[in-house]
Amino acid sequence: MAPEVEEVLRRGVVRLKILSPTQKKVVLLAVVGEMSKSEIATKLGKSFHTIDTHFRKLYLKLGVHSLDQLIEKVAEAGQR
Repeated sequence: MAPEVEEVLRRGVVRLKILSPTQKKVVLLAVVGEMSKSEIATKLGKSFHTIDTHFRKLYLKLGVHSLDQLIEKVAEAGQR
């Protein structure tokens, strides 16, 4: 990932005030770290089910239905 893109995504996560600190970590690992749910669970010491629940709640909060849409939403927030 290009450094400029990574910076926009990081900035976007910070600007999404609706997200909890844990949700921000999960988004950063998924979007910037390009990690799978299983990898995120291992990294954070949580179960896969817990991470999956975080994603479901993230999608609901942000009104998205896929990881691609989540990335778009974060990128939009980072470009404002």
